Amino acid sequence: RMGTEAARGVANLKTELTAEIHNQAVAMQTVVDDSKEELAKQIQTRADSMQAHVLGQAEATESLAQDVQALRSELCEVRRVPAPDVAEPQGCIKDFLRGALPFH
Repeated sequence: RMGTEAARGVANLKTELTAEIHNQAVAMQTVVDDSKEELAKQIQTRADSMQAHVLGQAEATESLAQDVQALRSELCEVRRVPAPDVAEPQGCIKDFLRGALPFH
């Protein structure tokens, strides 16, 4: 009779332990799944942020390229117009003085 009680007690303990182990495993799996989901969200957020940054840089570069092209066009227009020598601004003054003064 004592042996039967002991066997029943051991069987109950095994059942309880099995249930507890199962519960712990389920809880751990939930933590793992939640962590994976959170990590996936963080990675996606970072990826979106980086993509937005790269697109922003690309737009800024494109805008800069257009500005440079516009400046080049303006520079070409300036070159076509005859202008005093910018490298030697005194040239304009000398020409003016030569024409204005009675002696050369």
